[in-house]
Amino acid sequence: MLVRALHAVAGKLTVDVVPARYADVGYDFLIDSHFTAVEWRDDIKRLRAIAGHDRLRGSIRSLTFNLSKPDDCNNGRHTPPFHTRTQTLEDIFQRLPNLHTLEVTVPNNHHNITTPTTPAANAPTAPSPAKT
Repeated sequence: MLVRALHAVAGKLTVDVVPARYADVGYDFLIDSHFTAVEWRDDIKRLRAIAGHDRLRGSIRSLTFNLSKPDDCNNGRHTPPFHTRTQTLEDIFQRLPNLHTLEVTVPNNHHNITTPTTPAANAPTAPSPAKT
């Protein structure tokens, strides 16, 4: 239905304006509001491109870093682990104005290593919502 409406309008517009109209409509559907990043793909590169795009950077509202690796992740590509890219991640976080939720998932703990359940003392915290 939306496409029909755009075609009806496009018949009255010049050829140069039509692609821009389609692009305006499509921006809302290009990126999901939740982004899941995994180490075995180069999702940091993709996330950095989104954060650097004027129209797309506002789309991401929540972000999950999945630290688990599939058993068959030896796909020939060697992407650097998240912890070696902290400066890039910091830059990305600063450029995502609507990012409200950040989650980190870790693989099953097979070595009985204690994982922290509370944020580190120096970890940044989200501002409290204003009370009305």
